Amino acid sequence: MYFLIKRLNSYGVTTKIIALLTVLAFLSTVTEIIGIGMFIPIFDFIQGGVDSYNLDREKSEGVIGYIENLLVFFDIEITFESLIIFTFLLFLISKTIAYIITYTSSYYTGVITRDMRRKLLNLYLRSSSEYYDRVKIGDFTNVSFVELNNAIGGVLMPIKLVISITYIFVSILFLLLLSYKLTLLSAVVLFVSILYPSRWIRAVKKAGSKNSNFNSVITSFLLERLRSPRLVRLSSAAGLELETYNSITEKQRRLTLNVHILKARVKLVTEPLVVGISLIMIYLAVTVIGMNPGEVLLYLIITIRLVPSVDALVSQIMNMNSSEGAIKMIEDLTKEMKEDIKKDNFQIYEKLKFMKNIEFIELSDISYKYNNKYRNIVDNISVTFYTHTISAIVGPSGSGKSTLVDIISKYRKPTSGNIFINGIELSQYDGHQLNSLVSYMPQEPQIFDGTVKSHISYGSKDEQIDKIIKYSKLSGAFSFIKNLEQGFDSLIREGGSNLSGGQKKRLDLTRALYLDSPVLILDEPTSGLDQVSSKKFMETIEYIKKNIRVIVVIITHDLNLLKDVDQIIVFEDGKITGKGKHKQLKGSNKWYSEAINKL
Repeated sequence: MYFLIKRLNSYGVTTKIIALLTVLAFLSTVTEIIGIGMFIPIFDFIQGGVDSYNLDREKSEGVIGYIENLLVFFDIEITFESLIIFTFLLFLISKTIAYIITYTSSYYTGVITRDMRRKLLNLYLRSSSEYYDRVKIGDFTNVSFVELNNAIGGVLMPIKLVISITYIFVSILFLLLLSYKLTLLSAVVLFVSILYPSRWIRAVKKAGSKNSNFNSVITSFLLERLRSPRLVRLSSAAGLELETYNSITEKQRRLTLNVHILKARVKLVTEPLVVGISLIMIYLAVTVIGMNPGEVLLYLIITIRLVPSVDALVSQIMNMNSSEGAIKMIEDLTKEMKEDIKKDNFQIYEKLKFMKNIEFIELSDISYKYNNKYRNIVDNISVTFYTHTISAIVGPSGSGKSTLVDIISKYRKPTSGNIFINGIELSQYDGHQLNSLVSYMPQEPQIFDGTVKSHISYGSKDEQIDKIIKYSKLSGAFSFIKNLEQGFDSLIREGGSNLSGGQKKRLDLTRALYLDSPVLILDEPTSGLDQVSSKKFMETIEYIKKNIRVIVVIITHDLNLLKDVDQIIVFEDGKITGKGKHKQLKGSNKWYSEAINKL
């Protein structure tokens, strides 16, 4: 139980709340059971006539004696009317408390779900690039949405268990007052009888873990295919993918069915078992023990009400067991991301906030090796990037160009070497602080559902229309935006499917400029554009370089763009084999001169 309380604490439910819910559950149950017990004097009134009830506490025994003492304690005159009113009030109090318990549980379910989703996304966004390299997005999506609901249900289940156990405990206590012999016999028989179905309860835990793991498989498969509908269709693979999906969903269906069957088996045995034992005990109460009709009826009422409580208790235990797989997934995911995240250094963050006027970024003896690689993908690189310049990184595919840019932006932390900004060494500090100094334009613009205005201001807390217009003119996007039906308030679909390739490029360039970052990184900015559009785009970049204090770094395979850039860096097999301008490299660098001659 201590472990379960600690788990609840870790999800945001304090020990005080747990104690409060336990006390409320006890009060709700006690008032309900006393309310049921009130039917004994009510039955006596009905049997003897509403005017014939005679209170004699000296002769009253058992439950009737306790009830009569309770009425005297509250100074209630025992009349038929007062008994009915008092009974109703007890039930009203019981159900009011039950409502408070339900509301509190529902409230914390919502709060925990919200906070855990926010926590998981926060951890994910703060994790390192190496973490993104090894974790499938489908696994994270499945855990943070599908499995999280199961996990929270399992984590909160102990609260429901306490409520059920409290109700059963108080009910049994009341039954003991009615007849301790009968109740003890019932408990022994019931305990022996549920030993057999208990093995199904344990099996639910194992089946639930398998089901949770398979949910990740389905989610990953589906997300990967949903991201590539064009590839699937044009590869004539739709039928094959559907067969594969049918196969894995069928396996998941069987796993889910197995969990439900195990739960149904337990219900099939326990409910008839409890009812059967209750009926046998009532028979013994009348024929052997000789309980009066009122007490027998009360015993029957409480026993019948115990059936769903016992059933609920068994179901809650099974649900808690079946959610263990989901809980473990959440805990493992959280632990892994926390271990991956480095501690922030707030001292350097304060310095970085005032470093918008960057003069140069220097990489000194930088190397980088992926976790699963035996050699460096970037090896002993030294290069400097200056403000008001355009630097282009070129080279054969797979040479490490993108990795080098990831290091410049501090998305990846170098395995060795140092990074300097205006001569201040930064390699020891957390990359998330340096990310704010970099604007990045990916090869394929990542556009979410929203308006033109919301995309341009993505990453900022406000939408300054004057600033949006300024940078849209600078990027060349203003000319097409103003012709849209609603201008900057026009809706764009996910991926910008209602825009042309050139429009998406210029819109995304506007977004990158809007951040006012001193470093602008462009990954294949002219890919998918024709020669005329590519030339115009580079003219825009030249204009930006001259009019904004910015370091521009471009990764490109389009060597036609490089004649006027300030610095070309030739990257081959993780090393810099040449640096200079177009005319210099054309005569001095073998790879560059051969690539130019092939144009």
